[in-house]
Amino acid sequence: MAITGFNHNVRWSEFREVNQRPANETEDAYIAVTFSYNYRTQTSRQNCRVTSVTTRISVNRNAAWVLRSQKSAQLLRHEQGHYDITALGAREVHRRISALSAAQCSSIGTDAQNIRNEVQQTINQKNLRYDNQTSHGTNATAQQRWETSIRRARQNASGTLADLP
Repeated sequence: MAITGFNHNVRWSEFREVNQRPANETEDAYIAVTFSYNYRTQTSRQNCRVTSVTTRISVNRNAAWVLRSQKSAQLLRHEQGHYDITALGAREVHRRISALSAAQCSSIGTDAQNIRNEVQQTINQKNLRYDNQTSHGTNATAQQRWETSIRRARQNASGTLADLP
């Protein structure tokens, strides 16, 4: 049961550089982090259960952008936080899907999608909270608090999005 991309360090080369913000944007950068999963099941007389899960986390380079004039180590650390929030959510999805079993295998697909949708909502809420509390990375004290919380959650094999502020 593998998760790839969990420990990825974000680089500016993964962002499209722009001279001006896209329409209706107020941020200096935007990272688009996606994750996908695949699982295998096994059927026995009693039920169907998940036997393996692979999860892949990555930057969507077509959607990520940075305002060329604002590139900095501080901003990149902030964008890393967004990546890591999504990675924590992907790990949670991975763990929860790994534990699935049902009377019929067709139910597992629905259950897996429901888990993903639920966790994605939490990822979205945490990312908004992260931006609001850190003022998009410009509030150094709040940014440091979030970085510490994210690091602790990532290092703890049982760490989840609920461990974040």
